[in-house]
Amino acid sequence: MPDIRPVRQSNAGENRKSITGVTSKAIVIFSAGVMSEKIARAFTGVTSKAVVIFSAGAMSERIARAFTGVTSKEVVIFSAWGNAGENHKSICKLDHRDWRYVMEHCMDRLLQEMEAQHLDAFFITNEVNIQYVSHYTSDGAYLLITPGEKFIITDPRYTEQATIDCPNFTVVEWRRKYPTVASALASIYEKVHFKTVGYESGSMTVDDFDEYSKAVPAEWVKFNGVIEEMRSIKTPQEIAYLRASCQIASQAFERIIKDIRVGITEKELAAKLSYYMVMEGADTQPYGNILISGPHSSLLHGIPSNRAIEYGDIVLMDYGCQYHGYLSDMTRTVIVGRSTAKQREVYQLVRDMNEAMEAVMVDGITGDVAYQAGAKLLEGSEYYQYHYNRVGHGIGRFVHEYPFTGPGFEDKIREGTVMTAEPGIYIPGWGGIRIEDQLLILKGGNENLVTATKDLIEL
Repeated sequence: MPDIRPVRQSNAGENRKSITGVTSKAIVIFSAGVMSEKIARAFTGVTSKAVVIFSAGAMSERIARAFTGVTSKEVVIFSAWGNAGENHKSICKLDHRDWRYVMEHCMDRLLQEMEAQHLDAFFITNEVNIQYVSHYTSDGAYLLITPGEKFIITDPRYTEQATIDCPNFTVVEWRRKYPTVASALASIYEKVHFKTVGYESGSMTVDDFDEYSKAVPAEWVKFNGVIEEMRSIKTPQEIAYLRASCQIASQAFERIIKDIRVGITEKELAAKLSYYMVMEGADTQPYGNILISGPHSSLLHGIPSNRAIEYGDIVLMDYGCQYHGYLSDMTRTVIVGRSTAKQREVYQLVRDMNEAMEAVMVDGITGDVAYQAGAKLLEGSEYYQYHYNRVGHGIGRFVHEYPFTGPGFEDKIREGTVMTAEPGIYIPGWGGIRIEDQLLILKGGNENLVTATKDLIEL
């Protein structure tokens, strides 16, 4: 790749002008502000060996989306806000694959599973599974998959979005033509006449099932966990998005620790943390972040409050962001001022547990073995009673995905799974300390996608 240096936003326009119409092996787009998406769209369909996007802050995702369909071996997204771009360099570690390939591969596997279970159709109601199978980016939708045709059912608020996101699906609109989802589903049944239909009982109420099954007089068969298991092994494209999401969260950590001081509240810090991640390029749909302090830090899923930070506090931050819908989930714990001997002791124990878990998290290990690797370090100590035994989970489009880490989880972790390792010690009235990383499972090892330091930080 040629030597390419970014320029300041002030002369970005001149660089854009020089690119128009240029055909080369390396295309560089220096963009900033509202013009960036239009410029990126102008290059849709360009084939190059290296596409480098220099973008400003929150615009980076929109620019990346505009490149859907571009064939390239390397896509590097640089953000001009701070040095976020350095984080996004890591995306290059894996070849990008067009998302259409991912959907086709997923659909092939799903149809094979349906055939094995003798299902003529599959009605999908789980929102995350809908997005995974169809690449639909909004909500308020349902999918019906048959070997011959794929349908997405939604209402007038989302029909345009469904048409854009799901060009290979037939869009069926309810509310206007059909008064209910069930009646829309019945209209498809009249067209296709399937005999057996799988459904996700875990994401459907009893009342909904009664309504659907009355509208469609086919044999309804529970078909749970199939897509979840498919989601557990990530494609190269998904891993690239997860790596970027973790890099964004790690960079936000470097910023937020500069704001932690006596007197600032948990809510203020939580708001700043979300802001930093969006400005680093995250999707503008952050999920609930945990930022708690002092005695509140023993609450495993505590909610940020108006409590002001005090000298000597433990500050626990369990948070993450979305990048193209894929999530990061990390935890770091810091001390405001000088740490006490007990804080240092507990912190070191948690770090040792974290590292012991990560040392064994490789392809073929079970969730139980990973948990025991960390928990055994507390056996016989006063702190054993204060640890929590669910210490890891898969992650992707949903924050808590299959597989899981803890006692009794005997399913094997497979290469290509992305999982957390998050042991902690939580002492009521004193506080809690947790360290959480996000690991890509490999043959004989793993890669930690979180780059923030695990050293004890005293602020």
